[in-house]
Amino acid sequence: MLDKNHLMEELCKAYMHAVCSMAGCTISKPDPDYGIDCHLEEINKIDDQFLPTGICLDIQAKSTTNFEIKDNLIVYNLKNRNYNLLIKNTTTKRILVLLLLPKEKDEWLNNDINSLIIKKCAFWCQLNGKEKENPDNLTTIKIPTNQIFSPDNLKEILFKIKQGRDLNGN
Repeated sequence: MLDKNHLMEELCKAYMHAVCSMAGCTISKPDPDYGIDCHLEEINKIDDQFLPTGICLDIQAKSTTNFEIKDNLIVYNLKNRNYNLLIKNTTTKRILVLLLLPKEKDEWLNNDINSLIIKKCAFWCQLNGKEKENPDNLTTIKIPTNQIFSPDNLKEILFKIKQGRDLNGN
């Protein structure tokens, strides 16, 4: 039996794989990962062939039962080490995907003949900020509740990357 943290991590991976597949992306795990949990690449049909477009995104994934929703914002404490990695200016855009799970483990996954449901939902954000000096401290981040990590929103993120736009709407 997996311990709670490993189970949370595996559910987040399953959620991300489903969203990425439906958005038309490949998903791979960098090896070694250097803090990036997965690398996405957009795939498009070009001349009757499915080919990578070169539009890529790196993701750091987290799962939690410890969060708060206030004023349409998800409030979460992220380790400074993870925060610092996400704010680095790199060629490939980086986002955090945060899967919110109910407090009770028995509520995380439900299935029947008609559905497979992972509860609650994953959200994404691109962090902008200043590096934190002490890697053992936490940084409180706030993610708008409309930034659901969904196939449509992932396609929009990839479109913004293609256009050279900021992922936060600028």
